[in-house]
Amino acid sequence: MEFLQYNWSLDYKGEESVQQSLLSLANELRCAVIIHDILGYFYKEIAVVLDTQESGVARFISIGRQEITKLLLVSGYATTVGINYRP
Repeated sequence: MEFLQYNWSLDYKGEESVQQSLLSLANELRCAVIIHDILGYFYKEIAVVLDTQESGVARFISIGRQEITKLLLVSGYATTVGINYRP
């Protein structure tokens, strides 16, 4: 997906590890996380963009955040910024 290449907001939103973890997500997860956590849209608005229900958006965001956290733990970045993961 070309969205990340042209999204200026990612330039200042964190370390390369965070950006790489976002890039590794499935498209639906990545879009939901970026649109909500970075751009600040509400679940209802994201549901329209992704053509899904709000419950689907909530699931995408939850799974996406969990996967990002796991990837950041593996890379060692998460522990340096105090993130703990408990499945």
